[in-house]
Amino acid sequence: MGGSVSYAIPLFKVIGGIGTLLFLCAFAFFVLTRYSAVFTYSLNGYILRVNRTIGHRNKEVEIKLSQIKAVSAKDPRIKPTYRMRKYILRNRLDCYITFSDGGTEKCLLFDPSPELLRKIKKQMKKADKNEPQ
Repeated sequence: MGGSVSYAIPLFKVIGGIGTLLFLCAFAFFVLTRYSAVFTYSLNGYILRVNRTIGHRNKEVEIKLSQIKAVSAKDPRIKPTYRMRKYILRNRLDCYITFSDGGTEKCLLFDPSPELLRKIKKQMKKADKNEPQ
């Protein structure tokens, strides 16, 4: 009896290890496929929309260009900061937009293409002239 028990204990460790590994692989697959973020940036007229989709959840930030106070590559250290970008670490395309929303100052961090950033700055100048606050 003692010999069969000492033989079975290492077998349970191997089976448990394989089961745990399979479970973690399946879990990682579902996390990576279901919760990978997709970002969409759009500039329609004088409104900038940044949309983040993770699985079935959707988060959208909409900013009127006349509300934007500053566009910079440096962190202005404003809370709350909406982080709407793909990369976790700092990227050379990081763009911080400081804006006013309902009397409070907020910040948006995203990774626009150089072309979109150029359009935003160009439209901001027009928005100051054409759109009332």
